[in-house]
Amino acid sequence: NSSTGAIAQVYDLLLQYGFFIVGEKTLEIRQNLLAIPGTGLGQIRDVFSHPQGFAQSSLFLAHHPEWRQIPYYNTAIAAKYIAELGRRDSAAIAGKRAAALYGLEVIAADIQNNRGNNYTRFIRVCKEPRRDEAANKASLVLSLEHEAGHLYRLLGHFAANGVNLVKIESRPMKNRRWKYFLYLDFEGDVYSDGAQEAMARLEAESGFFRLLGAYRAES
Repeated sequence: NSSTGAIAQVYDLLLQYGFFIVGEKTLEIRQNLLAIPGTGLGQIRDVFSHPQGFAQSSLFLAHHPEWRQIPYYNTAIAAKYIAELGRRDSAAIAGKRAAALYGLEVIAADIQNNRGNNYTRFIRVCKEPRRDEAANKASLVLSLEHEAGHLYRLLGHFAANGVNLVKIESRPMKNRRWKYFLYLDFEGDVYSDGAQEAMARLEAESGFFRLLGAYRAES
């Protein structure tokens, strides 16, 4: 998300289930406070949403410290739960489409901190890799050893081969203390000699390496 950063669990799930990335989509996210029709702000005690919904609406929520924030699976399911609950002391943070789907009322609109510039990048995944000759973006994961200069050497292969690195995220290995997985995105001709050479070097110098997918970047 452009406002609150990476959703860390997604990285872990990609490895856990062996998914491959085959595309991406960026959407503007507008958060709203939803409740059953006729509910007033003064009646609310509990608010349900995905943790990202809370993080993206933190400034609005700071004006209501009396509300209990209860994390839920995702924003849309939180809205569905509020509709099924049918209580005026509970609300959800979600999109307007969820309000329409579940018969809820928007009692506070556009409560996200960063109005007009709150975007989330979603990925499309499948169980098998796909080769797209027009791919101009790639995502990969490798192991990062806890030793001096290892990160510097790995990243140097991108610069040496003229590859544009656009994103880096690290995640701890669950079964190895102080060891990390490094998730990288780069843009350009994925099948160029330079990109292929950089990935070959990374694979040779990492204990673990996996290409998560080569796909077309959203323009």
